[in-house]
Amino acid sequence: MTKTVHPVLKKTGAVLLTVLVLVLMAVPAFAVTLPDAPTGYVYDGANVLSPSTESYIERTGSALAEACGAEVVVATVDFTDGEDIADYAYDLFNKWGIGDKKANNGLLILLSIGAEDYYAEPGAGLTDVFTGGVLDATVKGCMTTLRTILPRKITTAA
Repeated sequence: MTKTVHPVLKKTGAVLLTVLVLVLMAVPAFAVTLPDAPTGYVYDGANVLSPSTESYIERTGSALAEACGAEVVVATVDFTDGEDIADYAYDLFNKWGIGDKKANNGLLILLSIGAEDYYAEPGAGLTDVFTGGVLDATVKGCMTTLRTILPRKITTAA
C-alpha cells in the first residue's frame, strides 16, 4: 500500500524548507563585526584615551613584551554590538592573536565605555599566574586608576 502525501503538506514542507535555508543564509549577516588588530598595545575605538595615556600603555606594553614575552592589549569600544562582553572579548582576543602562540601568554583588557562594563580575557598560558580572583582583583585595581583618566564612568562590576 502506497501512502500519498496531501498536496497542502507538500507545499507547507517546501515553504518551511525555503524559510529555513533563508534563515541559515542570513545568520552571517547578523554576526558582530570586530575591529582590526591594532599595530601596538592599545585600541581606542571609543576615542576616550588621551594621547599621553595611549603612549603610556604602548611604552608599558612594549617593556612587558621585551621583558617576558607577554602581551597586554587595552581596548576601548563604545558597545559590543549586542554581544555579551565576555564573548566579544574572547572573539577579539583570538582574532587579534594576542600573545605568543606557543606560550599563549596574552591578556586583553576590554572596556565597553557605553555599557560601562569591562572584561579581561587571559590566554591559557597565564592561568597559572592569574588564578582564582587574582585577575579580577588586578583589573579592579586598574579600573580605579582608569576611572581617573577616562572622562566617563566605568563600573567596578565584572
